[in-house]
Amino acid sequence: RLEYQRQLADLKENLAATDAEISKLADQEAEYVGQLDQLKGKRQKLVDQLKEDPASLKLKVEDLRSQYIQTLQDQTSANNQLVYLEGEIKRAKESKDQRYEDASSQLAKSQEELEGLRLKGQKLRAEID
Repeated sequence: RLEYQRQLADLKENLAATDAEISKLADQEAEYVGQLDQLKGKRQKLVDQLKEDPASLKLKVEDLRSQYIQTLQDQTSANNQLVYLEGEIKRAKESKDQRYEDASSQLAKSQEELEGLRLKGQKLRAEID
Protein backbone atom coordinates (compact mmCIF):
# COMPACT_ATOMS: atom_id res chain seq x y z
CA ARG A 1 0.00 0.00 0.00
CA LEU A 2 2.83 2.37 0.80
CA GLU A 3 4.20 1.61 -2.63
CA TYR A 4 0.91 2.63 -4.23
CA GLN A 5 0.83 5.88 -2.28
CA ARG A 6 4.35 6.70 -3.43
CA GLN A 7 3.43 5.86 -7.01
CA LEU A 8 0.28 7.99 -6.65
CA ALA A 9 2.36 10.90 -5.34
CA ASP A 10 4.80 10.47 -8.23
CA LEU A 11 1.93 10.39 -10.70
CA LYS A 12 0.45 13.57 -9.17
CA GLU A 13 3.84 15.28 -9.47
CA ASN A 14 4.16 14.11 -13.05
CA LEU A 15 0.61 15.29 -13.73
CA ALA A 16 1.36 18.73 -12.24
CA ALA A 17 4.58 18.97 -14.24
CA THR A 18 2.74 17.87 -17.36
CA ASP A 19 -0.02 20.45 -16.72
CA ALA A 20 2.64 23.15 -16.28
CA GLU A 21 4.32 22.05 -19.50
CA ILE A 22 0.96 22.07 -21.32
CA SER A 23 0.25 25.58 -20.01
CA LYS A 24 3.69 26.75 -21.10
CA LEU A 25 3.21 25.21 -24.54
CA ALA A 26 -0.24 26.83 -24.82
CA ASP A 27 1.32 30.23 -24.07
CA GLN A 28 4.00 29.61 -26.68
CA GLU A 29 1.34 28.56 -29.16
CA ALA A 30 -0.57 31.81 -28.55
CA GLU A 31 2.64 33.78 -29.04
CA TYR A 32 3.45 31.91 -32.24
CA VAL A 33 -0.08 32.41 -33.54
CA GLY A 34 0.28 36.15 -32.92
CA GLN A 35 3.60 36.21 -34.74
CA LEU A 36 2.09 34.19 -37.58
CA ASP A 37 -0.73 36.73 -37.89
CA GLN A 38 1.81 39.56 -38.05
CA LEU A 39 3.77 37.74 -40.73
CA LYS A 40 0.60 37.10 -42.70
CA GLY A 41 -0.18 40.82 -42.53
CA LYS A 42 3.31 41.71 -43.76
CA ARG A 43 3.04 39.11 -46.51
CA GLN A 44 -0.28 40.51 -47.65
CA LYS A 45 1.15 44.02 -47.70
CA LEU A 46 4.03 42.84 -49.88
CA VAL A 47 1.64 40.97 -52.18
CA ASP A 48 -0.48 44.12 -52.51
CA GLN A 49 2.61 46.16 -53.35
CA LEU A 50 3.58 43.64 -56.01
CA LYS A 51 0.10 43.82 -57.51
CA GLU A 52 0.41 47.55 -58.16
CA ASP A 53 0.61 48.05 -61.85
CA PRO A 54 3.88 49.19 -63.40
CA ALA A 55 2.32 52.43 -64.65
CA SER A 56 1.39 53.42 -61.10
CA LEU A 57 4.90 52.66 -59.88
CA LYS A 58 6.36 54.60 -62.81
CA LEU A 59 4.19 57.61 -61.91
CA LYS A 60 5.38 57.44 -58.31
CA VAL A 61 9.01 57.32 -59.44
CA GLU A 62 8.47 60.27 -61.80
CA ASP A 63 6.78 62.25 -59.03
CA LEU A 64 9.67 61.57 -56.66
CA ARG A 65 12.12 62.56 -59.39
CA SER A 66 10.25 65.83 -59.96
CA GLN A 67 10.21 66.59 -56.25
CA TYR A 68 13.95 65.90 -56.06
CA ILE A 69 14.72 68.17 -59.02
CA GLN A 70 12.55 70.93 -57.55
CA THR A 71 14.33 70.56 -54.21
CA LEU A 72 17.73 70.86 -55.91
CA GLN A 73 16.55 73.98 -57.76
CA ASP A 74 15.23 75.47 -54.52
CA GLN A 75 18.56 74.74 -52.82
CA THR A 76 20.45 76.40 -55.68
CA SER A 77 18.18 79.44 -55.53
CA ALA A 78 18.57 79.71 -51.77
CA ASN A 79 22.34 79.35 -52.07
CA ASN A 80 22.49 82.03 -54.79
CA GLN A 81 20.35 84.35 -52.65
CA LEU A 82 22.66 83.73 -49.70
CA VAL A 83 25.77 84.53 -51.75
CA TYR A 84 24.10 87.68 -53.11
CA LEU A 85 23.08 88.85 -49.63
CA GLU A 86 26.56 88.17 -48.25
CA GLY A 87 27.97 90.30 -51.07
CA GLU A 88 25.46 93.07 -50.33
CA ILE A 89 26.41 93.02 -46.66
CA LYS A 90 30.10 93.15 -47.54
CA ARG A 91 29.54 96.05 -49.95
CA ALA A 92 27.46 97.88 -47.37
CA LYS A 93 30.17 97.45 -44.74
CA GLU A 94 32.84 98.61 -47.18
CA SER A 95 30.66 101.51 -48.22
CA LYS A 96 30.01 102.45 -44.60
CA ASP A 97 33.71 102.13 -43.82
CA GLN A 98 34.56 104.38 -46.75
CA ARG A 99 31.92 106.91 -45.73
CA TYR A 100 33.20 106.73 -42.17
CA GLU A 101 36.76 107.28 -43.37
CA ASP A 102 35.60 110.16 -45.58
CA ALA A 103 33.67 111.68 -42.70
CA SER A 104 36.61 111.17 -40.34
CA SER A 105 38.93 112.80 -42.85
CA GLN A 106 36.58 115.74 -43.32
CA LEU A 107 36.16 116.03 -39.56
CA ALA A 108 39.92 116.11 -39.07
CA LYS A 109 40.28 118.80 -41.74
CA SER A 110 37.47 120.78 -40.18
CA GLN A 111 39.05 120.44 -36.74
CA GLU A 112 42.41 121.63 -38.13
CA GLU A 113 40.71 124.52 -39.87
CA LEU A 114 38.79 125.40 -36.70
CA GLU A 115 41.97 125.23 -34.62
CA GLY A 116 43.70 127.43 -37.17
CA LEU A 117 40.85 129.93 -37.02
CA ARG A 118 40.98 129.92 -33.21
CA LEU A 119 44.69 130.65 -33.24
CA LYS A 120 44.16 133.37 -35.80
CA GLY A 121 41.31 134.74 -33.67
CA GLN A 122 43.50 134.73 -30.56
CA LYS A 123 46.25 136.56 -32.43
CA LEU A 124 43.81 139.12 -33.73
CA ARG A 125 42.33 139.61 -30.27
CA ALA A 126 45.82 140.01 -28.83
CA GLU A 127 46.59 142.63 -31.45
CA ILE A 128 43.35 144.43 -30.69
CA ASP A 129 44.05 144.47 -26.98
